[in-house]
Amino acid sequence: MRQKDPSIHSQDDGVDATSDRRSASQCDRWSATHCDADRLRVAISDPIGAAEMLKSKYVSTAWGRVLREKFDALYRRHLARLTTLKSGSSSSALLEGAMLCVVGESSAGKSTTIEKTFDGYPEFQGHHAIENGANLLSIRAPASCTPLRLATTLLDSLGYPVRGRVEEHRQWEEVHRRLQERGVRVLHVDEMQHTSHVANVKEVLRLGASLKGLLVHPRWPVLLVVSGVPKLAEFVRAYPELDRRTTYCRIPDLTLGEADEFTRITRRICERVGLRLNVHGCLEFGERLIVAANHQFGGVVEWTIDAIEVALLRLHDAEPSAAHAVDVMDFAAAYSRRRDCDRGDNVFLVPNWPAWLARRDEERRLAAALEGKASSALRRSKQK
Repeated sequence: MRQKDPSIHSQDDGVDATSDRRSASQCDRWSATHCDADRLRVAISDPIGAAEMLKSKYVSTAWGRVLREKFDALYRRHLARLTTLKSGSSSSALLEGAMLCVVGESSAGKSTTIEKTFDGYPEFQGHHAIENGANLLSIRAPASCTPLRLATTLLDSLGYPVRGRVEEHRQWEEVHRRLQERGVRVLHVDEMQHTSHVANVKEVLRLGASLKGLLVHPRWPVLLVVSGVPKLAEFVRAYPELDRRTTYCRIPDLTLGEADEFTRITRRICERVGLRLNVHGCLEFGERLIVAANHQFGGVVEWTIDAIEVALLRLHDAEPSAAHAVDVMDFAAAYSRRRDCDRGDNVFLVPNWPAWLARRDEERRLAAALEGKASSALRRSKQK
């Protein structure tokens, strides 16, 4: 069962700034607004800017702290191994790297949380540009992630674009050399579930061997962090040589039992721009919000920011006496705008919520059963 965390928010009213995503002028503008009235005035004058400012904030979570603890333990151990390897006081076979596999559904908040984890290490600062000399390289896996395409992507990110036709094993040799030359100790590959797009079984096995090669290189093993949707864990577990070297971190889905808690988080996000959250029936509103977000934490934050933008745009043209609040109609308008749906399909407006939920749960149960049968049939056909 998902563990409740009473301090799911940070000390900064539920958010923690990651100002590197904004220009210096934007940072100065928003940091100068200390009271709710000032925040609201600035937000109403620039609704889009306010929404973008909120996107640059980070909401801490219990699983985010678990991720940081797991990464920190692996990273410290990795640095100790590199020191021992450099001294030559132990066999290189005992000093291989490790892998951290972070999985969660789309919009769970994986990329943001991983980025926030990396932000806690001075040696990783500026890692978005390889010339900055950071000890971290973070890339996105190419679509249809074959070992050749991954090697090519890595070399390009390392400042060594491949010209013409270069054999796969040559490219991986160059990857290892360049990682050591650049001093990259940690390699992060996001969207690694693209491995599932590779139909050729031999290529999948070579990809697993290539990833293992990054961990067991005799001169420069790396700490590998891979992230993606849950299919990624299936790929890693299917390759025993990777599985035994991997620490897993799963981002859990939200449950409807957390509705009140996430209503409180939504209220704190609204307060960051001086707005109130004005909803009746906090439990039902929280359930609707979680369902709209497909039970994903990042989705809850996204819908909240969208609704705040709708409210600020409304207040931008409203009379000064208008209530400075975000209400359920703002959430409904944001949902309709993005989903292009009518009232009857709008999660925030459908009537008789308990009955609607019961129908949805039954549909999900049937869909899961059908998917399970299809997966079993596929496994049987492969065994033949």
